[in-house]
Amino acid sequence: MTAKKKPGQGKKKEAPPAAECAKVSKGKGKDKAEAKQKAAAELASELKKIRAALKEIVKHVSLRIDDRIAETLQVLEKKQAPGEPDALPGAKASLQLAKKLRGVKVKPDKGKLKDVARICQLVCKIAEKMPKK
Repeated sequence: MTAKKKPGQGKKKEAPPAAECAKVSKGKGKDKAEAKQKAAAELASELKKIRAALKEIVKHVSLRIDDRIAETLQVLEKKQAPGEPDALPGAKASLQLAKKLRGVKVKPDKGKLKDVARICQLVCKIAEKMPKK
């Protein structure tokens, strides 16, 4: 039992001339290339934006940590007049914090975020120990 063929079903479609195929394929390839270029340009644009944002973030983090260090140094290096209330933390606490600072292992040349976190954590801890103004 064979199925009846519909009229025109058995005929093979003629292939378009070779020159026409070349035009079609070149056009599609050109569109793909243009799409790739456009997508690459958009990606590059976004990377430039995120790069600028990263630089800004790093700058602000650095400034914030540096300000905390500067404030703490100002308290620690201030000359105390006789009879003025004690503005320095206790000797034992200061020596313990100095020991912790000496023990911090950082590798600045590697630029690791965990080093920044360690420094920030210690600086904040030291700043907390300072008497309030």
